[in-house]
Amino acid sequence: MSDSTIYTALRNGGLSHAGACAVMGNMYCESLMKSNIVETRCPMSGADYTWNVDNGSISEDQFIHDSYGYGLIQWTFYSRKDELFRMAKNKGVSISDETMQCELCITELRRDYNSLYNFLCGNCDLYTATSRVCCEFERPAFNNIAPRFDAAQRFYGEFDDFIPEPSGDDEPVDPVIPTDDSCEIQVRILRKGHYGRDVYLLQRGLEDTGCNLGVYGCDGDFGACTEAAVKAFQEECGLDITGIADGDVWQILFQ
Repeated sequence: MSDSTIYTALRNGGLSHAGACAVMGNMYCESLMKSNIVETRCPMSGADYTWNVDNGSISEDQFIHDSYGYGLIQWTFYSRKDELFRMAKNKGVSISDETMQCELCITELRRDYNSLYNFLCGNCDLYTATSRVCCEFERPAFNNIAPRFDAAQRFYGEFDDFIPEPSGDDEPVDPVIPTDDSCEIQVRILRKGHYGRDVYLLQRGLEDTGCNLGVYGCDGDFGACTEAAVKAFQEECGLDITGIADGDVWQILFQ
């Protein structure tokens, strides 16, 4: 298991350094950063439980209704575990996959806790961010913020100078775009399959030019409709029609 993999996935989901570390501090107290951990009430080990879910010995229905907390966030409620199961199957990965679990965490924050998500994407205070994740998102039986903040501080120092290695289309490009809540975000070259705060900003910019984003609108998920909107924008501006939001697209939209 890799803390850096989790940190990178959360940052790629749009969270700021402090926001990502606040989420990780809460994850540590929920799961010790083990994506295959299962609640101790379960008679199986986390590894055995994961193996049996992945190979179908434990059915989807059994998995989502057994009320055992599982994974980095300790997903417990049946609808949340069902979403975890389906995302893993759709991506062809284990239910213990760290990157997939972080993507689900970001999806839940962006969809169901949008105010908190926006806060975590900005230049937020680490303690306030950790406290809000605990009280608003995790909502444990006891709001034990102190150990969560201690863990968040450790991650904050560990990754203070950490820069994820770019993977081509994830490489940052200028400009740094101010958001509607007065924070800043370093944008990436974006293409179909990306998600996060910068995708949302791209969609807002495209929408303002009159591009059609389909029924999902500005949802922070770069799907087929967003790709088509980028192509339409590129054609209108005389750019190469690639469907990829590169530096030229960002410059024309926001400069």
